[in-house]
Amino acid sequence: MREVPQVPSPEDTPICPGCGYLRTGLDASALCPECGAEGIDHCVQLHGVARSLRAVQLVGFGVASSIALVALFNLHRPDAVTVLLVSALSAAFLGYRLFREREGGDQERILWTVHSKGIIVRDRGTQTLVPRESIKRLDCAESFLGPVTQIMIIRRMGTMSGALGRTHVLYLRGEPSARRDLCERARALLGLT
Repeated sequence: MREVPQVPSPEDTPICPGCGYLRTGLDASALCPECGAEGIDHCVQLHGVARSLRAVQLVGFGVASSIALVALFNLHRPDAVTVLLVSALSAAFLGYRLFREREGGDQERILWTVHSKGIIVRDRGTQTLVPRESIKRLDCAESFLGPVTQIMIIRRMGTMSGALGRTHVLYLRGEPSARRDLCERARALLGLT
């Protein structure tokens, strides 16, 4: 039986830091055929996942269950039955969603290309350049929920995107030493060490 080569998904395909061209099949040191930018052999590619909806569902389940318990102990009040019914239904729905789905089923893949000019974030079908001058720091923290490192771009507040823009977060998986190495290489490339 002949082995079929694996085609990389668009989320895993390296991109040009200059123009965002998909570099499928190109050598890492090759110039970009679209804009002529230098290769990505000096860049750091971070492949991770987005924040899971599981955490949001868990918080919602806890809040709805707490409200249901408070309403249960206050049934002598006229509006307690309505509160109990609504919160119990909410808790049941969130609990069903939380425990029915498998881990990782609701997580979207993210690719960050870190280079000296900034970070290109490919997330949920969009591509955003976070310029180096708008980045205050790159926070890397080990998660207590599992073997992942949370990487967060902290922007300078003096910029409009820092005050109003969304915070980019990536959850990096793999060996702890490899995750730490990637974080340190990304910080060094941005001059944030």
